Amino acid sequence: KEYKHPEYSGNGCVQAVWKMVCNTYFPRAQRGCTAGKPALFLRPCRNTCESYVEACQVRCCDEGVRCVFERSEESILQVGKSTAKSGYVDALGPSFRCTGAAWRSTGSLALGAFIAFLLSFLHAL
Repeated sequence: KEYKHPEYSGNGCVQAVWKMVCNTYFPRAQRGCTAGKPALFLRPCRNTCESYVEACQVRCCDEGVRCVFERSEESILQVGKSTAKSGYVDALGPSFRCTGAAWRSTGSLALGAFIAFLLSFLHAL
């Protein structure tokens, strides 16, 4: 099944994948960036991954599913050379250190209900 508009899907897994992809490939720009100038890539926050793992019920391997990790891997092509591998930033978004808020549907619903209540209260004044 295709999801051309995942933001309107009632499927939590589809929405979590959509948010994770957006946060990975279209990250928030760093504060103070200038158009046309190079900018650092801000990796997604750990709660982006955690929301995906929970919503899609991801189960994997003996080590389990870990969103935050850092490790060094030896290069297959170059003897004696290793590369650093890292997962998501160990911070909850939104944060200046990473990109993405990964709102849970219940949290955004609660926020929406609160805002609606607040607006109706202010309108009554």
